[in-house]
Amino acid sequence: MKNQLFTLIVLFFCVSASAQIEVGGSKDGTPAPKFWVESNVYNFGNVPLGIPVSITFEIKNTGNAPLVITKADPSCNCTLVDYSKTEIAPGEKGFVKATYDAKIAGKFDKRIFVFTNAFEGELDLALKGEVIYIKE
Repeated sequence: MKNQLFTLIVLFFCVSASAQIEVGGSKDGTPAPKFWVESNVYNFGNVPLGIPVSITFEIKNTGNAPLVITKADPSCNCTLVDYSKTEIAPGEKGFVKATYDAKIAGKFDKRIFVFTNAFEGELDLALKGEVIYIKE
């Protein structure tokens, strides 16, 4: 019984960790941007040492006013970030691209802090994986 309960709890956290995220909107009904991302976590799995890896997170404006990504800051210098610099119209898509350099062996869990003009408009994106040495 305890094993089944533990399994259900772990399953719940796994599902909620990969759930879709929507942030923003307006509390008083005025037009406002809102952003949506399929998942805020990406796991690269095993990454060869010294080979950079990239992921592009698709950001959709599900609100009714233009969305602006004002800043995207990585948690360390080991991650390069690029993002949509122009307004994202309602119903349109933008991006945040992250490249991890993979220069140090071992597990990694890096963050990208994305700031927007949406109400409560901060989003944390996560990159996970393990850099491994591969013999040739």
